[in-house]
Amino acid sequence: MVEDSDSLARYLRAQSAARDCLCSVAAELRPGCTEREAARRLAEAASQAGARGFFHSPLAWFGQRAAFRGVEGKGDLPPGDRKLEAGDVFVLDFAPLFDGVPGDVTLTFGPEPQRARARAALSSMRAEIPRIVATAGTARLAAERIADCAPEGWESRQELYPFAAVGHRVWPGRWGLSRVELLGASLDALLRLGSRTLLSRASLVEYPYWSDRREAECEIGTGLWSVEPHIACGDLGAKWEELLLVSPDGVRWLDPISPLD
Repeated sequence: MVEDSDSLARYLRAQSAARDCLCSVAAELRPGCTEREAARRLAEAASQAGARGFFHSPLAWFGQRAAFRGVEGKGDLPPGDRKLEAGDVFVLDFAPLFDGVPGDVTLTFGPEPQRARARAALSSMRAEIPRIVATAGTARLAAERIADCAPEGWESRQELYPFAAVGHRVWPGRWGLSRVELLGASLDALLRLGSRTLLSRASLVEYPYWSDRREAECEIGTGLWSVEPHIACGDLGAKWEELLLVSPDGVRWLDPISPLD
């Protein structure tokens, strides 16, 4: 379904509020801060801004870990004891719930010129993704083409994500279990995504992820999708995430202003 204008406005406000939290916390981080501490600060900033739970728990990756170097599989992705060092590029990713909708956002931070290099790579992908999604035909092909549109020298790091997904569905709702965390996500999110994953195998609903898996060999449904390309060039990691609207009229970013500028 395509949400109405009031619902889209709620999503846009949630996305903007979440991004403000990311930027305020990033500006306060100093060498010696751990990923776990950064994640805690994100949670506190969201709560102070009026968030009521999370779609998934805050994530923070510093230095090489932002490129998923030295990461020993999915179990090593939660924020840990890695300390921020001077010169580190780092990624902050979280999805607080404002007014019943998730503001699922990610940005890459750090000193110049590495930060500018990372964001320029992501910006080139942002410009291509609406066209890719509009013409791909299937979620699987969209995921493959998004990975392929990374600039020369950059590689996708999506294989460590759940279902190797570069995009996933988001929904409004009451989110009564959003404060109950399991496996790094709210119980609400796990139930919604998990149930739709199971039902999609019986072709009762669409597959809720864009990935290179066989299950994603399906049409991309209308509505809102959270798109989160994660790429790396050597030890330099880069990621951003924002909401993309797929409608009968076309495909566009919910926010016309790029957060990467």
